[in-house]
Amino acid sequence: MLGDTIIGSSVVESLSSIMEAQGLTISFDVFCAWNARPGVESIWERNPAVNTVFGSSPTIRDLQQYDAYIDFTSLLQMQGYGTEHYADFYYNSFGVDPLTVGVSHKLPIIRTSEEAFKSTQNRINEFTKGKEFVFVQAEASTPGRSLSNEATLLLLQKLCASGTKVVLSGTLPEDLGHELQSQILNLQEWTRNSLDRYVSAIALAQRV
Repeated sequence: MLGDTIIGSSVVESLSSIMEAQGLTISFDVFCAWNARPGVESIWERNPAVNTVFGSSPTIRDLQQYDAYIDFTSLLQMQGYGTEHYADFYYNSFGVDPLTVGVSHKLPIIRTSEEAFKSTQNRINEFTKGKEFVFVQAEASTPGRSLSNEATLLLLQKLCASGTKVVLSGTLPEDLGHELQSQILNLQEWTRNSLDRYVSAIALAQRV
């Protein structure tokens, strides 16, 4: 849910600023799913367009206080999910024609703590010596969306053969030789239980 939340939250923030420029003020309350991934609530709490974030579902009485609501509980079954540009899907869901929205309003907005960003930056710079690096995320939320061990190994071999520094956060593939490991910085333990450190590493990368 982290990726969907970052994208959806970014659209909510951009949508709020677009409407404000048109003289309309709108604010949001957010109700997170009971099984939301750790960090989801903090993403919403840092969104300036959001008033309150709740960790459970609203009652019917709660819903009656709002002028409008939009329900994403069946996200994967919603029309356009997986077939439209990720930001366009959310704009369409809010009733906004994506063609009227500038490209800058379709970019993800990611906020992290300054301490987490700087400490992650220092850790990566010690490894890369200031050179560009590629962030690789081979593992997804489900095995079917993840790269296999063989595909990950081949990808890392090709990147390292080209002299590219690699940063990742996950399980290293089997049969990864010592020479390749010296060109790879694994932040799995560094980013464990810290969404701020994880997204900082991604934001610092020149390529993902």
